[in-house]
Order: sequence, then structure tokens, then C-alpha cells
Amino acid sequence: MQIDCILILSAGLGTRMGRIGQQLPKALLPVFEKRLLDIQIEYAKRLKPKTIFINLHHHSGAIANHIEQNYNSSSPPIRLLFEDPILDSGGAIHNLKQELAPSSRCTLLTLNGDQCVFFKNPAILQNAYEHSSEYTSVLLPIWVQNSKEIKYNQIITNDNELQDIIKSDQVETEGPFMTYSGISFIRLDKLNHHTGASRFFDTVANYRQDIVRVEPIGKDDFEYWDFGTLANYYRSIYQLLNYYRHRQKTSSLLVELACDIGLLDESKIGTDATLCYNSFNGSICLNGLPITREQQVKNRIITIGDEKEENFNRGNGIAFESIFEQVYTI
Repeated sequence: MQIDCILILSAGLGTRMGRIGQQLPKALLPVFEKRLLDIQIEYAKRLKPKTIFINLHHHSGAIANHIEQNYNSSSPPIRLLFEDPILDSGGAIHNLKQELAPSSRCTLLTLNGDQCVFFKNPAILQNAYEHSSEYTSVLLPIWVQNSKEIKYNQIITNDNELQDIIKSDQVETEGPFMTYSGISFIRLDKLNHHTGASRFFDTVANYRQDIVRVEPIGKDDFEYWDFGTLANYYRSIYQLLNYYRHRQKTSSLLVELACDIGLLDESKIGTDATLCYNSFNGSICLNGLPITREQQVKNRIITIGDEKEENFNRGNGIAFESIFEQVYTI
């Protein structure tokens, strides 16, 4: 499998991260010793593309500085695509095509910047890649189930081809169903030319005008981590730490990657029954910033910046500088 390029879609507006998202781009959210974008880059590197692209909009300068400081001599090379105005996921892919030789054969793999999806069987990605020679777009789905807190769009297929998309508020299926994972193989040379902002299912995987393949996948064939909202980020941080602490008994592909790239520092992990991450001076924290043991155990607060003491009297949540965002679920 030779992937020509990978596009990490990171040009969001930060609106789903509340007031914190106005100050800190989602791509730079701390995940223990690294940033969320670092996880995606390290995963992309393991797929050995010729080039990694990252599209940017919100706080693009901060993200560009992070890339320059940490990946200046990266192999494969990392190229940044600045968007102003924002182009949406469809427009981002067409913009990338224009950056390359538009008529040359090129197989692109897309990754969502705020979600981590790992396929347990390497044959799933391999099969999707092979089918990309026959289709303009090949989508990788995952199985999900709607709840009061999280809702997904449902994709409808027939003979592994996309037929329809049901909006999340109209899904009637009570059990698990398929949704698009954000991962797809796109043959850029087969795309019809489009300029400006556009949606993915309008100008890239337009199933109304083209045949779009959906690669079959079993309900237990993947691992899915969502960092895309405050609540999901909060939940995933705690779950990842829990999985890491019990990695001898619990299999997790993200934990395996975490071990490889130094995502967590073993010496900072607490030994008691609470989910805590020990930082310098004996304090306890998540994401490398200290809070006291009492605050951590009582309120289950994640800090991602220099926090003020009074922030910790308000229940579960995320503190960043002078901002505190309440999180009601974990």
C-alpha cells in the first residue's frame, strides 16, 4: 500500500470547545505529554505516505509554530494549507488537489483532526486502498449508537455502496448503526474541479451523482476515540489514562501508540485508586499541569493552562487560564 498523501483535517472554528476553543485551537489541546495533533501525525507517519498535509484556519499561526518547532525535519515532510476563508472538508480536499499536479494520479487518505480511529485488522485499510483504484472515493465507516449526549448521522448502504445519509436527529435505529468515520481514500485525479468552500458529500463523495464505496467493517473491528467536544475530550482523557494503567489486561491500539511516542510519563501516574497523573513537586494533574490531590479527587478537573484557585469550587470541568468550562458527563 503506497499512499501518496494524507490530509489531517484541522481547519475548524473551535466552536464546539466553548470559551476554551476561542483561546486554544483544538489541534493543540494537550493529551498528557503531547498535543492532539501530535497523535494524528504519529499515526499518519506509520502509514508511510509521501507527504502529510494539514489544513489550518482557527489559530493557524499557533499550530504552524508547533509544527515548525517539532517537525521541521520530519520524514515524510509536513506541508500546511492555510484557509481564509474556511473551506469545509470538501473544499479542503479540492484545495489540496490544486496544490498538487491536478491531473496526476494521486491517492489521498483523509483523517479527522479531532478523532482517532484505529482498525484492528490491517486488511481493512489495505482493502479500502485497493478499491480506491476503482472508485473516486472509498469511505471507512464505524459502528455507533446514539445517546442523549452524543448523536451521529447514519449512512445507508446497499452492496457496499453509499445510498443515503440520515441526519442524527432523524435516526430511528435503536441499536448500533454505521456512520462515516472521517477516514476515506480519495482519488484526486478523478475529482471534478471545484473551487471555494464545499461539503464533503456534495463535491467529493457525492453519492447522488457518483458511486461511493463504503468498505465493510465489523462491529468490533475498530477502536474509536473522540476529542471533538469539551465533554468528549474530558471523557477520552480519563478513559485513556484508565486504559493505560490497565494495559496488561486491556488491549488498546491508542495505548500502544501512546507507549511508542511517549504520550504518558510512567513516573507521573498515580499509584492509588484514583485516576490521577502526578506532575512536578508532588502535585497531581492531567496534561502536565498541577492541581492538588484533594481538588483532583473531589472535582475531577482537567487543567490545560495556568488556572486560578477559585475555579476548582465548581464541580467537574476543564480549566484553562482564567476560563472554567463545566462538563457534566464522563
